[in-house]
Amino acid sequence: SWRTYFIHLACHLRELWLGLDVARERVSTGGGGEPAMLALQEASEQQQDLLMYISDVLGLENPALSEALAERMLQYVLFPVLLGSLITHRVDHVEGIGSSQLLLAPANVRVAKDRLSPSCALYLLHQVFDAFSQARALLQPLVAVLLLPRLPATLLEHCAGPAPPSPATYKATTADVSGPASAEAAAVGPLDDGAPASPGSLGLCALVEHVLQNPSAEMGMDNSRPPDKGEETCSVRAHFLAQLQSSSDTCVLLVAGVIYACIACGRMLTPGLLERAGLWPRQSQVVEKDMPASLTSEVVCKFPTPPGSEYGAKIEEVESVADSPFELLLLVVRALERHSALRVVVIQALVHLASNLTLGLEVQRHAEFKVTLRDAVGRALRSAARHVRSYLHGSLKDSFLDVFAEEWELHCAPHAGIKEASSNIRCLIPPANGPAPGCTAEWTFPASHSERQHAAKAIQCLLLLRRFQAELLLQVESDASAAALVPEVTLPDPAVRLAPEVTQPRGSGDASPSRVARAGSDARVTATGQSVSSSIVAAFPGSGGGIGSPLYILEEVADGYREQMAIELGRQDRIVCAVATKEGRRTQYLVLHPFLLLLVQPDLVSPGWAIVRTLAPVRVVESQVDRADSRTLRLGVRLARGAPGPSESSAYDPTTGAEAGSWLSADEHRGSSLYTLTLSFEDTKRCHCADLHLSNRRKEVRAQLRRRLEAFVDGFCS
Repeated sequence: SWRTYFIHLACHLRELWLGLDVARERVSTGGGGEPAMLALQEASEQQQDLLMYISDVLGLENPALSEALAERMLQYVLFPVLLGSLITHRVDHVEGIGSSQLLLAPANVRVAKDRLSPSCALYLLHQVFDAFSQARALLQPLVAVLLLPRLPATLLEHCAGPAPPSPATYKATTADVSGPASAEAAAVGPLDDGAPASPGSLGLCALVEHVLQNPSAEMGMDNSRPPDKGEETCSVRAHFLAQLQSSSDTCVLLVAGVIYACIACGRMLTPGLLERAGLWPRQSQVVEKDMPASLTSEVVCKFPTPPGSEYGAKIEEVESVADSPFELLLLVVRALERHSALRVVVIQALVHLASNLTLGLEVQRHAEFKVTLRDAVGRALRSAARHVRSYLHGSLKDSFLDVFAEEWELHCAPHAGIKEASSNIRCLIPPANGPAPGCTAEWTFPASHSERQHAAKAIQCLLLLRRFQAELLLQVESDASAAALVPEVTLPDPAVRLAPEVTQPRGSGDASPSRVARAGSDARVTATGQSVSSSIVAAFPGSGGGIGSPLYILEEVADGYREQMAIELGRQDRIVCAVATKEGRRTQYLVLHPFLLLLVQPDLVSPGWAIVRTLAPVRVVESQVDRADSRTLRLGVRLARGAPGPSESSAYDPTTGAEAGSWLSADEHRGSSLYTLTLSFEDTKRCHCADLHLSNRRKEVRAQLRRRLEAFVDGFCS
């Protein structure tokens, strides 16, 4: 019958999940190589396919069918395997336990064979929320048991106890065995609606519904105080939230993903559930009383929190703020204080979640908690700033500016969402130390020997926490001064970053001043700095000098120069040179601008005017006189990775060429894009004059920026 079939589906899903954890463990131990990774991906795809099939069945809008399927999914796999893995852990091969396994659980915590590793359980829990986002019959009991502070022992038994065995009909092939519904199916069949059922006789879905409908009377519990040390913790919630302090940052990421998924499906749930779970603000504080004896008389599932143990300390930290209506937000912010032990992708997820919780919980209405939250964020920010300061005065020296510029550009770019990060199969793979093939930097820890990678991560953490503090000031404090931080944490619309370009072919009449003026008055700029443009203040892409950045230099953009623009040279100092381009050698002027590398091509039709061909901040330009020809000057322009280079430059590959690696080391090239340009001069004197101008101005501007950057970091340390 269909009831038996639903049990078979749940048992099959349970097998797939246990097989996925075995494949994950094989990859984690480094055995199997590429075939092991392919096996993990295959196992993940198989369980996803089954989840999609079950989701389709739940989406048939047949209430009886949906409730029957949800009941069996909860009883056979979701409660005992997923939630049970958060409170009791699997063992593999312990002396005296037959063929069981290496003990992963803390002392005095019961173990079972049908349990997953915490990271695998959280990953699959997020997959369930993603697949069943519209299935209220299944989501509501799952959210309630996962997040409510106290629950009846009847529900907890299904999480802490062993999973029900598969029925005799599971995988049977003979007609005598695979017949009508099995005894197991009958035991969890639909309830008889003829007579009112007592709470103790309800099915799982109905029991959760009964708990939600009676929060303060029959089903109430004392949530006004946290349990005493050593007292039984009658909820899955404390163990789930304790993973925010886990030594595995993958678990921290996945907890954030599950919480975010719970908020996203809030409209599907009974009103008041997310309020009681601490995800939405409560309209009124309900003082809940002890549960009736009928529901607590047989407490067989005990979740002890032994004092002094590491695991017990995590539970105690959760319980220490359990009496706060903002418990969850406080725990997320406390997790951010451990930024040095977290990968960048985890910090991004935590900041995103904290920002949503701050706005959703209406923190601005609670004056006392605003101070608590502000202090917690301040502690995390000070810690991150002091970490950055250690690298600012470290061995990187001048190249720290380049690292900061790269990280500034990355922090302004869109980040992967919590949902995408929590669904990534990399959550099942141990994080790499240093660059890994096909893996972006935010998913890896810095290599132990790389000062640059450690500094890059520290800077990114500081910038993310600074963004969160800015959002906090705007959302909670309504601080008008925080509005000044908005441009620096928001990626400008590409359509308004630069004014429209006026591109004209060299030597055509369209490049004359009158034609350019007719094309748009904002395109005319004089070399004396009197700009006709009224709104061109955006920084050069990839230079790290966005508005609000400590590397922002107004003089770089005040003139309004941009490539392919017609400008009047006036009496500006300049040196004649030839530039090697893909189209051949072109005669140009190197304009001696104090803040820019400015190469222009004379307009043969309009004397005194020229077209800007190459433009870049002088602080990112490094010049070298060619050792083989003292009349040749080689320029390198270093920008953030992926940023477009000057129009007449060419991308530099450090692995090829006679001087491979002379500009950037392999480590530096992972975060930077280098573009090269070659200038030829008539004599050695002109070449050395150009080199002296560029190198001196680069040194002076970077010295100024370093002092500004030191003040920027020190401002967060106090």
